[in-house]
Amino acid sequence: MAPKTLPPSAYVREAIDYDPETGAFRWCERPITHFTDEVTQRKWNTRWAGKPAGKAHPRGYLRITIDYKDYLLHRLAWLLVNGEPVPVMLDHIDGDRRNNRIANLRAATQSENNWNSRLRKNNIVGVKGVRRTRSGRFSAEIWLEGRQRIIGYFDTIEEATAARRAVADRLHGGFVRHS
Repeated sequence: MAPKTLPPSAYVREAIDYDPETGAFRWCERPITHFTDEVTQRKWNTRWAGKPAGKAHPRGYLRITIDYKDYLLHRLAWLLVNGEPVPVMLDHIDGDRRNNRIANLRAATQSENNWNSRLRKNNIVGVKGVRRTRSGRFSAEIWLEGRQRIIGYFDTIEEATAARRAVADRLHGGFVRHS
């Protein structure tokens, strides 16, 4: 699914101010061209100008509403710093969806974004890509080209973890996340 089309960067710059060092957004005093009349403009600017912009999104991201449409803040941060086109997929390097510092954002493919995902909550073993088999041994697995591949079976969790990490480092490079 393609991401929502963003407003023009000039329009966004008139609406919000972005600090790339902190990732913080603040509402700007918006011009009359953003409103239907001066009364609405004055009310909006009195209430919101200079205040922090952004609210929680159900999936953990931050979003704002401009002209009755919601936009994810990390996509607006990229637009304001790098211009268009904004990549289809942006990855938060540290995995924190609320950390919108430009240094924490990078273009990624869907696979690269998945490689940088955190350990799933339902992981019983506590190690990404390692599971216990019915025989009591440990299986090390990794996703490659859309399929899950078995690296091998090991007697200890430490051996499986080391094998999984070595393969992930080689295949996933800078997008690897082990936990």
